This record gives sequence, C-alpha cells and structure tokens, in this order.
Amino acid sequence: MIKEAEKYKDEDKSYRMKVEARNALEKYAYNISNAINDREISSKLSDEDKKAINEVIDSVLMWLDVNVIAEQHDFEYYRSLLSNVFDPIIVKMVSDEGDSLQL
Repeated sequence: MIKEAEKYKDEDKSYRMKVEARNALEKYAYNISNAINDREISSKLSDEDKKAINEVIDSVLMWLDVNVIAEQHDFEYYRSLLSNVFDPIIVKMVSDEGDSLQL
C-alpha cells in the first residue's frame, strides 16, 4: 500500500508540473496578446512586429487547444518560441523609445 501511495505521489507531482507549465504558457501568451493590444504599446510597434507576435501567439494557442495533455518540456519549448519572437521586439522598442515599459 505504501509503494502504491508513493507511485501515485510521483504521478501526481508529474501531473501537477504539467498543469502548471501549461497554465504558465497560456497565461504568458494572453499577457503578451493583451500587451500588444494596449494602445500605448501597439502604437510603438510596427505592423510587421505585431504580425510576427500575433502569428506566434495564434500558433501557441492552437497548439494548446490540440495538445491538452502534453509533457512539461513541450510547454516549455513553446514558451521559448514565444519569448524568442516577443523579447527582441520589446527590447528594440524600449531602446528606440528610451522608455521603460512594464508588461
């Protein structure tokens, strides 16, 4: 019985980590979407940058819809894809403006 409890404890921990990674990815995608739709931020982004960000957000959200049950590393991979597009654009925008934005 103790072995069985340990087995389920490990499974529960693994499942919890997957759920947390999924939720973090989804939250990150929606936060970015909300940020780039903010009038102040949106006005500082080029149409090309907005398109690039929106495409990767749409791709990530579609992937999340299709892959409800995935491994933690999959969620982390898609978060890095989103970061790799979003972060350089925001860094460039902030350096061009000389402002500090809070996202």
